[in-house]
This record gives sequence, structure tokens and C-alpha cells, in this order.
Amino acid sequence: MGNRPETTDNVRYCGHAMEGELRMELLEQIAPGLLALAGVFVGYFVQLASSHADRKERRHRLNREKFEEVCRCIQESTVEMQTFLGSQGEEALRFNPTAASNAHYLCLIYFPELADVTRDYSNMAAIFRSSLYGSGFRLDVNASIGAQSAINDPDYPKRLEQLQLQRAVVEGLIEELASKYVKA
Repeated sequence: MGNRPETTDNVRYCGHAMEGELRMELLEQIAPGLLALAGVFVGYFVQLASSHADRKERRHRLNREKFEEVCRCIQESTVEMQTFLGSQGEEALRFNPTAASNAHYLCLIYFPELADVTRDYSNMAAIFRSSLYGSGFRLDVNASIGAQSAINDPDYPKRLEQLQLQRAVVEGLIEELASKYVKA
């Protein structure tokens, strides 16, 4: 019986040694798999971060392009209005400017901060054009619609000034928001 505790201790010692060896073997077999799995996760997160950065860059580029397009439409609306005011006869009747409304539609989609002021500008431009037709415009007179309105309509200068002020409001807000959408 005296040998028994000694034998138990030897078995216990050998058991611990075998457990240690098994642990090392198991660790040697599992470690490469864990490292490979960690590599997959790291690669996935790098790809995810890169994809996010690409989407952000594309969104920024699209916003910049559309913001510039809104600015071009507002500038073009001024040219359209000048062309309209200089048109005569049937040309004035066929004239259909679209730049102000195009700017408004772009703002509805991309720049809600500008939607109200561009809507007001577009509506005011349409009302202004309509008012010129009702101000005594005649097809048989050899003068532009703007010249006829300036002569026949005492409110013409006031309405033109209101339209120009509304355009200035749009331009002011565009300048205010430019740094947000057009970054270098």
C-alpha cells in the first residue's frame, strides 16, 4: 500500500505531462486555422473600409457635379430671360425657358436646402413671363416683348426687380452652401 500513493503520483505526473503535450499538439493544429480566420476577418474589414471610402468619394463627386449643374441652370435662366425679353412676335410666343425649373428639380432630388428658393424663383420667372403676355404684347408691333412691356406696363420694372431679387436670394444660398458641396 505504500507504493500506491507513489504510483498515483506518477500517474498524476504522467497525466499532466500528457495533457500538456496534447494541449501543445492541439494548439499547433488550431493556431494556423485561427490565424487564417483572423486574416480573413482583417481582409474583410479592410475591403469594407475601402468600399465605404469609395462610396463616399463617388457620392461627393456626384454632389459636386449636380451642384455645378444647378449653378449652370441658374446662370442659364438669366440668359433665357434676356433672350425672351429680346424676342419679338411669334418667337416670343414659342419661347419656352426651362433652366429655372431644371434647377428646381435638381434641388428637389439632391439639395433640399435649395428646393424652396429655387421653386420660388422658377415660379416667379413663369409668372413674370406670363404677365408680359398680358401687358399689351402685340405680334404686329416691331418691338421685343421686353420693350413693349416696358412701355405698356407700369408694373414691369417692379416685377423685373422682384425676379432679380429672388435670383439673388438663390445665388446667396448657393454661395452659402458651396463649401459643403464643392470641396477641393
